[in-house]
Amino acid sequence: MISPFTRRLKWHIAKLINLSNPCHIDLELSTKCNLRCSFCFREEHKYTEKTMPWNIASEIIKQCSDSGVDSIKFNWRGESGFNSDLNFIVNYANCLGLHTMLNTNLSYNCSKTIWGLIRVKELKVSIDSSDSGKYEKIRVGANWGLLNRNLYNISDFRKDVGHDPIIINRRTTPDLEPNADFIKHWGAEYNYDIRPVMKRNKNSGITPKTERKYCGQPSRRMVVDVNGNVWACCCAYAEPQELYLGNIKKSTIPEIWNNPKRLKLISELKKAIYTAGVCQNCVSGESYK
Repeated sequence: MISPFTRRLKWHIAKLINLSNPCHIDLELSTKCNLRCSFCFREEHKYTEKTMPWNIASEIIKQCSDSGVDSIKFNWRGESGFNSDLNFIVNYANCLGLHTMLNTNLSYNCSKTIWGLIRVKELKVSIDSSDSGKYEKIRVGANWGLLNRNLYNISDFRKDVGHDPIIINRRTTPDLEPNADFIKHWGAEYNYDIRPVMKRNKNSGITPKTERKYCGQPSRRMVVDVNGNVWACCCAYAEPQELYLGNIKKSTIPEIWNNPKRLKLISELKKAIYTAGVCQNCVSGESYK
């Protein structure tokens, strides 16, 4: 396992040079989700509910380790806690020296996968407000009491095993409480990732940003979905063919990474040429100034 400093350094310089392997892989363990968040892309894109089998997940993790990938995040379009093999998947990736990451809403019964949530190296929990009513209005289907019980219990267990504090993942809108009040409510025992929410569906009521920059995502990472399909960017929610690179069942991670299609995409994006419509209307905050 490389040091955190080296891992972050590679992440930042990846968009300047052509690395021989991705820094990071997003692995979609499940397309299932228990919520219908007001600003989520899932409001427009419906997915067949499916979880990634252990044999496929373990093979991808092994390839990541063998090919020099530094980190792996277990989520994309669904809630990874609904994959019953999460405990084994996290343990396997940890044992192979990968920096493991997971984003979760934590508003569900996680008793069967709690070990994975405790042992993943970097755990982000999505919470946008310290007001129960506003939280449940944004995260439709969420349960404030269940979220709090899970959050406090898992936070305590993570302390016991010496893992970093939970990161509370907040996306702000003008009608929510100030960041200072939000942080005061949850306290200093957590870390925070706070950014403005991006427009991810046409009915979100959020004004999209327009002034662009090169984000470098296709130079750093790839996404492997629940069916083994590989995508050049984590914003390929609707599976646009312009960002499709191959399938992990037919090709290895290094083979897919060196796909001329990905290299052409990077070259175009650096010149602000948006051949892919999804890139023209990117929903990632990292693509804007």
